[in-house]
Amino acid sequence: MRLLLRANAHRAVDGGVEVAASPDTPTRPDPWAWQIRLHHTSPASPASDGGASVALGAGGRWHSLRVDTDPALVRPELQVLRLEGTTEVRRDEADLVALVVTDGSALVEDRHALATGDAMVFTGDDPLAVRTTAPGGEVVLVRLRPVSDVEVGWVP
Repeated sequence: MRLLLRANAHRAVDGGVEVAASPDTPTRPDPWAWQIRLHHTSPASPASDGGASVALGAGGRWHSLRVDTDPALVRPELQVLRLEGTTEVRRDEADLVALVVTDGSALVEDRHALATGDAMVFTGDDPLAVRTTAPGGEVVLVRLRPVSDVEVGWVP
């Protein structure tokens, strides 16, 4: 499954926006597993025991990206990509990968134009390799890996 998430649809949270979460509706009865948030300033508290955060480039709209997870379910990995051309992101079928544009723009799969704050999430078996072009943009690659043999998923 692939999901295109536009910046103007993100849920406002204290100090920033929630880009994606599972479940993504706070009142859902499903157990919470993970969330990805962009912050205008440094987060008030450090990432959870199962979380990670990265500082973003100077001059952009966002100061940091933070991922919090239930460490019994998900292990996050973050990588800031300052792309000058095209790269291919590969993932295992059990992983969830989110590409979050934090400055500039990006073209994902040669067809999805993303602007600052937009994100593209990939999970399940479609696709396992993704081409991303960002002419001088900054993209954070968020990789959520399962701790057990169960895929990392999304509960909408």
